[in-house]
Amino acid sequence: MTTLSGTDLARRTRTAVTGLGGRFMIAPQMAAAAEAVGVPGHMLYIRGRVAPAGALTPEAATALLAIMPAGLVRRTFERTAELTAARAAEACTEACLQWGRDNLSGVPAEDLARLAELGEKVVDSAELSALPLIAGWRAVPRPDDAPARAALVLHLLREHRGAIHLAAVRAQGLDVPMAILAEPSAGEARLKAFGWRDADLEAIRVRVERLGDLADRWAAAERDTDSAFGLALAVLDADEGEDLVRLCDAAVAAVDG
Repeated sequence: MTTLSGTDLARRTRTAVTGLGGRFMIAPQMAAAAEAVGVPGHMLYIRGRVAPAGALTPEAATALLAIMPAGLVRRTFERTAELTAARAAEACTEACLQWGRDNLSGVPAEDLARLAELGEKVVDSAELSALPLIAGWRAVPRPDDAPARAALVLHLLREHRGAIHLAAVRAQGLDVPMAILAEPSAGEARLKAFGWRDADLEAIRVRVERLGDLADRWAAAERDTDSAFGLALAVLDADEGEDLVRLCDAAVAAVDG
């Protein structure tokens, strides 16, 4: 059996981590959680995702999210002023847990428990300086039932990888909207879905033209992300790494298969 390197693990688990780890944010479970606290679903996405980092200003929240236009984040904070950070975090977490219960129950409980165990080993042993959002999420209480716990751990892994990716993007001289414009599976459609307007897009294009080498810089950021996240995954031994890949594939098959 060929031993997978940390970078191999980062690449082999990417679909599960990035594809499933945040799926709850755009799912009916998020809409239900938002309704329970009296805000629109997209506003709970914004408030709830940053809430584990504490009570933030809209400017700080914009910096942590990186993908949302500042005006949208500011309006969200204004319209949800009565929603505390603690309650937003609780509601967002509940959406994640319920998504897991509703979507991962087709995976055997012992496999989900093992997936959670391995993911927690990665996240809990990671050094998180300069990664404040995942540091906040790591402190969120974890449930006992396997589907919910696995869903939360996939989200923790996603926030961990995502924080590393933001750093890698910036190290290549890109901001996040520029990186999204470069990503083949994203582009302007993704930016518009996150609230960027036509005037915003034109300004992003201007920054891209001034910088140049967008595709090369984006590809380098992707490689750096796999490498750096791979260092975190390297805490797993060979058997644990193989298990993580197998269990991530099983989760993807259960949800998307």
